[in-house]
Amino acid sequence: MTIPDLSLLTPPERLGVGPALRQIERALGDSGVVELYGAQGSLGPAIAAWLAGLAPPAARPAVYLVADEDAAESRAADLAFFLSAAAAGDDPVAPPAVLHLPAPDASPYAEMQPDRRSILRRMAALFRLSQGLPPTALVASASALFRRVMPLGPFADLCHVIRAGETLNREATVAMLLAAGCTRASVVEDAGTFAVRGAVIDLFPSVYRHPVRLELFGDEIESIRLYDAATQRTLRALDLVHVHPVRETILTAGAEPRARLLAAADADATSAVGGRPCERRNRAAMRRRIERRSGCISA
Repeated sequence: MTIPDLSLLTPPERLGVGPALRQIERALGDSGVVELYGAQGSLGPAIAAWLAGLAPPAARPAVYLVADEDAAESRAADLAFFLSAAAAGDDPVAPPAVLHLPAPDASPYAEMQPDRRSILRRMAALFRLSQGLPPTALVASASALFRRVMPLGPFADLCHVIRAGETLNREATVAMLLAAGCTRASVVEDAGTFAVRGAVIDLFPSVYRHPVRLELFGDEIESIRLYDAATQRTLRALDLVHVHPVRETILTAGAEPRARLLAAADADATSAVGGRPCERRNRAAMRRRIERRSGCISA
């Protein structure tokens, strides 16, 4: 990885780049915390890239926290410029130099659907972080970093690896994909979907840039390959494919959100007995909304 030349971003009349960076490094070694002021524009990502390059692989990723999503996207682009991508070889899920953790634009309890592309990118990022595939630097807004996520144990239970040459149970595989939040479709065109057609299973985990095709010979996986969804042409063969959750609102084992929400609505309704009729009608309406929507809410 190439350490960026910060001399291009620092006016010569100020403290030299070399002495300034050595001063930051000494301060980090003494206290572990350094406050920097005035690192505006691309200077902040340049310093962050330099610090990330100093960190040993076991200490990665370096987290770059910003105020909002617009700043996160801008800083991720800047960091990608300063952090040269390591040679990833042929592995399509090799750790990237920079990873952006998107923030959902809506609460799972809101009366609107969040942007699906942001959710898919977020779940792919969480998969990388949970499975030991961290980037050199992780960029996140405050809302993205502090948003509650699925517990690590249940998340890991929904992550699987399918290898070429193994025996595959089709019904169990379909159940596994549905449990991970994938949607069954006739043709796989979008991330988070899968299709079963005879001896072929197509799936598109969002950690990949292209969909994956499993070709079966009986119950044995004869081949695994990436393919282009538009042309159906093979891009390259794979030894294995990772399956991971593609939705945040997944019902985990032992969770009963519907029962808890209905019990809370009933408790409110009980406390309102003898109250004004409009209050009782509002609570009854809330219970009906919970019954309609609770199938999509996770604990």
